[in-house]
Amino acid sequence: ADPTTQPSAYVIGVDFGTSGARAAAVPLTSGLAGGGGGDGAEANTVPSFESRVGYEYERHEAAGCGRDAARCSAWRAALREVLLALPGEVRAKCRAVAVDGTSATTVV
Repeated sequence: ADPTTQPSAYVIGVDFGTSGARAAAVPLTSGLAGGGGGDGAEANTVPSFESRVGYEYERHEAAGCGRDAARCSAWRAALREVLLALPGEVRAKCRAVAVDGTSATTVV
């Protein structure tokens, strides 16, 4: 691939849903019109890379964790898996990460 056409930076969004987590990486481009952080860079709206993984609560509960600890352990494992599923070059060029969750009890 032509290195001049490769994005120099990405932003990653991570979503913790009811049954699993997903991550999406979008390239940053400069000179786009519109909002943004005031630094002249703005994310494209179409993800270049995406990964998804379901939670494995039962596996973590079987490891001897209590229910709450098993959920936390499963969420951490899911976060690690979705991020590692993105290409290494994308992770290395990550400039920002946004995290959201669907539960009012989610603590980031």
